[in-house]
This record gives sequence, structure tokens and C-alpha cells, in this order.
Amino acid sequence: MVVLSVCAILLFGGVTFAVREQPVAVGSASQAPSASPAVAVAPSPTAKPSAAPGTYLVGDGESIFSVAEATGIDANLLIYWNADAYPSLGLTPALTAGWVLQLAGPLPATPTPEPSRPSRTYSPYPIPSLPPVAGLPSIPTIDGTMFSGPTQVQTYEINGITPNELVRSIATNGPPDAWTGGHAEATTRVHVSYQFRERTLGGSCEIVPDSPTPISLSYTVTIPHWAPPPGATATTRQWWIDELTTTVVHENHHVEIWQSYAPAFNDAVLNGTCDGLAADLDSIALKANTDNCQFDLDEYGTAAGLRLEDCLASH
Repeated sequence: MVVLSVCAILLFGGVTFAVREQPVAVGSASQAPSASPAVAVAPSPTAKPSAAPGTYLVGDGESIFSVAEATGIDANLLIYWNADAYPSLGLTPALTAGWVLQLAGPLPATPTPEPSRPSRTYSPYPIPSLPPVAGLPSIPTIDGTMFSGPTQVQTYEINGITPNELVRSIATNGPPDAWTGGHAEATTRVHVSYQFRERTLGGSCEIVPDSPTPISLSYTVTIPHWAPPPGATATTRQWWIDELTTTVVHENHHVEIWQSYAPAFNDAVLNGTCDGLAADLDSIALKANTDNCQFDLDEYGTAAGLRLEDCLASH
């Protein structure tokens, strides 16, 4: 039996770290944001000498927020430009001495998340459907209102006329999953935005929030899209409706887990210090990621012989 693994990718500050979804077995019945043209951003005169113009050489004890203060560049942009080179930025704003950060690059697109529903417990719920087609079961329309946080929904195409063909199409076209070595059926990415800065006056550093909620979370959920071709039976349509409903409920629980940690992220900023903030945010993100990995282990991972430590290490 070929197993199709399903994973959810979570982005913290623009870098992926993975949370897995339930597997789908063959034979059972059951992105980076687009960018505008590059915009050069010059470092401020206070930036320290670095390896090349337009870069910043990280020193001991620095965080992405201290670099933002030194250069006058928003921390969100610094993460966006440097996440590919330094993937740990996806878990923590802490930096390692010797890193060379880019101080210029393309501007990220600014998505407009769809409104969210009030928070709810993890349980199946009905999904609105399109009007029935010629008496056949209608396929649900999935949008951001079905999730418990600000969410955009994007899709990838699959094809087939039987459940097994649809599963095989997902196995071919879904995002790769490093933890299981297979492909994902659906992904959930969390986007973290910082609305605060560090400020040093008279040799003393303070955290200055620019919003009552200085850290905000939004999400991109990627799911498969199937347009039933001629020959797709009512049985296949109903199987797909059930599968899609289960997938959306599962992805929403990942959103709920991250939303449950939003108060802790914000408390860390509002009550923290410059010296300890990076470590505090790192600790909270690790707890959230552990909860997401544990959720997937409970759903399917333990039965598949997967391990929590491998899930955490795979990002």
C-alpha cells in the first residue's frame, strides 16, 4: 500500500517549519509571496562595517531587532530578505555572530486576508456548497471564513475520476514533505508580522510597541482543487466532499493551535526586555511547533512509525 503523507508548512518570519497532516492511503475509501521589483535600502550611518556594501555583519549577542534598530530597516523586511540563507530565522529572531545579512531586496506582496470566524473547538462542521449539478453531490467552495484566524486559501490542481486516481494525483502534485519523504495533501503556513521596535536612549534599550498587539499572525492554507470531469460518479464526488471536509477541519486545527499562542507572543513583547526577547519568542514558537507536531502524531504519525523529534528536526 502506497502512503500519501500530508503536511502543513508553517512560516515564522518567512521561513518554513513543518507540521504534518494525516496520511491518505492509496486504495482506501476515504509559497513564497510574490514580490515586486527589488527596492534598494541603504543601511543607516550607524550600521557596522560588513563584508560588502548593502550587507550587515552580525556581532555577538545581536538579534534581528537590534539589527533593525542599527540599520533603520524594518525587522520584517530583514527576515524576508535573509530567511533563505539563514533558515533558523523561521524559529527565532536570534542571530549568530558572523552571519552576513542582506539589507536590500524585493518587497513582499501585501496580502489581504479574508475575515475569520470566531474561535471554535476542533470538530467537524458543515461546509457551504455550490448549487447541485445535474442532481450530483456538489463540491464545497473553501474560503478563509472557514478558518479561525485571518486566512487566505490557495489551491493546486488534481485530476482523476476515482478516489484512487485523486489520491495518486495528490501524491504527484502536492508539496513535498521532508518528514515522511512523501507529498502533502494540504499545507498551513503562518505569517508573523512585527509591529514593534527596539530603541536605545542613553545606553539603555527598550521595546517600543507600535500596536496594542505588537505581533500578529495570519495564515495561508493550500488545498487541492478538483474539477469533476465527465464520468466522475456521485460516489467519487461524495468521497471527495468527505475528504475535503476532513482536510479543512484538520488544517483549521493548526490555525487554532497558532492562534492560541498569539497572546503569549504579544505578552513577551509587552512585558519583555531587549536582552531576553529573542529567546522568549524562540521558546514560544518551539512550544507551538511541538503542539502542531504532536497533533499530527496523534492523528496519524504514531501509527506510521514517525517520531516527534524528527518532526521538530525537519524544519
